[in-house]
Amino acid sequence: CQATAVAGSIRPASVEDPGACTGHETQRRNCIDLPQCDPCVPVHCEFGAWSSWQGAGPCTGVCTRKRDVVVESNSCGAPCQGAKSETRRCDSQVCVKRPKDCLLGAWSDWAGCENDLAQKTRERRIEVFPEAGGKDCFGGLRETSPCVETFATDCELSDWGPWTPGSAS
Repeated sequence: CQATAVAGSIRPASVEDPGACTGHETQRRNCIDLPQCDPCVPVHCEFGAWSSWQGAGPCTGVCTRKRDVVVESNSCGAPCQGAKSETRRCDSQVCVKRPKDCLLGAWSDWAGCENDLAQKTRERRIEVFPEAGGKDCFGGLRETSPCVETFATDCELSDWGPWTPGSAS
């Protein structure tokens, strides 16, 4: 949106070479006494106030605070200088870990019976390990059993027989 005045001329450098020209075809400059169109009025960036310090999570020992941009700068304004967030160590943060009890997983299916004399096994794993004073795991992680269940039978004794003479030796 600038008004310009055009002045100048083109003249050949020599009669022998009319293609070699010197000088400018046009020259431009602002017109005197005309106002500049759409002047840029600077709008500088501004931050808002800092938030209060907040813990980043339980037992981290870290706190953060933030601030927002409340005024954005324009093309001729100054950008914001400085950080939008800050982090520091928080010594006063209370760290309380809750106890976790052991949790055993389900038993797998029995496996390993190739013949009647073999043994079968099954396993399970620890799903949650105890922490912070939680209850310990109770019970095995592997069991073994015979492939064929044998049931014990009570033995029966016969009645006593007659006494027999003993030896003197």
